[in-house]
Parts: sequence; structure tokens; C-alpha cells
Amino acid sequence: MRKSVVVFLTLVFLLVGFMFAEERKVVGVLMSDYTARWYAELGFSAPDWDYLAEMKNIFDFVKGLGYSCVPIFNKDLELYVNPEADPVVKFTRVYKLDSVKLLILPNTRRMSPLEIEAVRKFIDNGGYVLALAQASFRDHNNNSYNVSNVFALGDIFNITYSSFAWKPPVHGYIKKAKDHPIWEGLEDFVATPRHWAMVVQVPEDANVLGEWYNDDKETPSHMPDLNAAIVEGKNSIYIGEDLFISPNFEEPSVQLLLANIIDYFMKK
Repeated sequence: MRKSVVVFLTLVFLLVGFMFAEERKVVGVLMSDYTARWYAELGFSAPDWDYLAEMKNIFDFVKGLGYSCVPIFNKDLELYVNPEADPVVKFTRVYKLDSVKLLILPNTRRMSPLEIEAVRKFIDNGGYVLALAQASFRDHNNNSYNVSNVFALGDIFNITYSSFAWKPPVHGYIKKAKDHPIWEGLEDFVATPRHWAMVVQVPEDANVLGEWYNDDKETPSHMPDLNAAIVEGKNSIYIGEDLFISPNFEEPSVQLLLANIIDYFMKK
């Protein structure tokens, strides 16, 4: 009898674990009205500041990898952490994050305090985050967060803001810093022809996966503690540039790097 109970409980635990794994197959993309408004306020018309084009790039790319991909709106995040919240931006559609395994934050400069809290909850509940460029740099009103990292999620990403730069020859390439699954099938250098980047400081124990190099592929773009381009943090990877935007996204090596990162998280 006791043996039967043990076998039954084992099967239950295995089934629950299988069901949980089956449920979390979705990639979510924060499609942020806060950030879209910031893009509009900048008034840029160039392809490297086309928010809707970037969203299309992401959804088409992720679906091309064989994963379900859904938009996560501001309200979805805010209600995830606080069901009683009255978000500034209201949508009728709410997507539950319980089935999302990977959340992409594509240059989401403006994130409300509730969204920041929601991302923390999402990570604590076993979710993964791919953050790019200015993710969590300001609140939904474009005000600074009063935190030492400057990025509201900087402690999660293990980064601290230093500056930003956008002129050649710096940030022409991301160089492989160590062996890691995200570098599978890639050479040591990935081209980033937009030359734009958030320059971040990292602690000595940071898990730096990629570093910035100039166009000559020989000169580091910054001093060692400020040269991290890709950092693996708590259930997260942060990239100091937006690789889903033109002209970066047109680079085959960039697409392979992004595919490897998404696979890395989705196959965990």
C-alpha cells in the first residue's frame, strides 16, 4: 500500500511538472504605449527609430523560430502584479503572464513602477527576461528612478548606467567574451552597424558574455569595467543596444545571436 502511494505521488509530481513545462511555451513582448509615445515625441522618422517596424521584426522573428509570440501591454504587466490596479493606459485585452516563459523588453525606456514590480515578480516565479538598450531607464512619465543603478531593473541585470554613445568607430562590434550557448555557430565578432549603445558599469563578478569593440575589431570601445555589451543577470540577459532595430537587425550574425538567446531561455 505504501509503495502504491509513493508511486502515485511521484506520478502526480511528474504530471504537474510536465503540465507546468507545457504551459510555459510562450514568448511575450512588451508592446508599450509608454515607450511608443516616447518614440513619437522624439520625432525621428529614420528606420532605426521605427517602433512599429521593430515590433513586426520581433514577432515575425520569434514565430519563425517556432515559438508562440504574444504582445504584453502595459496593463497586462500592471495587473499581473496588482489586480486592483487602475493603469494609466487602459486596454480591454489582458494576457495572463502565467504561460509566458520569456519576456522581451525591447528598448522599453519608459516603465511604470507597477511594471517594474511585475517584472520582478515574473522573474521570481521562474520567468526569463531579454532586455535591450534603455529597458527600465525611466518611469512611465519619463522621470528618473531614484536608484543607484539608474536602471530600475539594474540590480536584476547586474548593471549600472554610465553614459550613452552613438558615433563611430565605437560599438561597431560585440566580441565574444566567453564560451556560452548564445555564441553557438557564431564567429568572435557580431556587427552592430548602428554604433549606438548604453554604456554600463558592471561589478567584477558580473557574467559578461560580450564586449564592445570599435570598427577595427582590435580596440575595445571602453575601459574594462565599462565595456560590457551583453550581461547575464538573474534569469535575464541584458544587451546594451537594441538589436531588433534597423540596421542591426539586418545583420545575419545579429539574428543568429538573438535566435541563440531566445533558444537558450526557451529550452531551459
